[in-house]
Amino acid sequence: MTLLPTQDQDLGYMSVLVAGHEELSNIMLQRILTKWRANVSVAHSEPEIESKLKSEQFELLITDTQMAYDRAVEVVREIEEHGGPHVPIIVSADEDFQNKSGDNLDDEVTFLNKPFTSEKLFKTINSSCEPALSLPMAM
Repeated sequence: MTLLPTQDQDLGYMSVLVAGHEELSNIMLQRILTKWRANVSVAHSEPEIESKLKSEQFELLITDTQMAYDRAVEVVREIEEHGGPHVPIIVSADEDFQNKSGDNLDDEVTFLNKPFTSEKLFKTINSSCEPALSLPMAM
C-alpha cells in the first residue's frame, strides 16, 4: 500500500475529523489523509468529538464503531438544523457490526468494512463527499 497520493488521490485540503479510540488507526488515517492533502483533526473521546464538531467546521467525519458514532450523527444533525453545513460520516466497522445492527443503522452513514485499503478509503470518501470532490480543482 502506497501512501503517496496520485493525481486522482487529492482531497484538496478538505477538512476531516478522525475520531477513534484506537491510536494506531487514528495515526494511520491521519497519515494517509495528510498525504492526500486533507487538513486532519483527531478526536480521542466522545466529548472531544462533540466539542470539535460544534467549534470547528469539517467537511467529513471518519469514526469507528467503538466511538459513540450515533451521538456524532446527532451532533451533525443539530448543526445542520441550525443552518450549518452537512457533514458526511464514514464509519469503519467490521461486517459483524453491520449484521448485528441491521435496520437500526442510519441511512446517512457510510460504512467502510475493516480491513480496508487506501484505495477503498479514497473511493469511499469520494462517493460520500460528492459532488465536492468531483469538481475540477484550480491549479
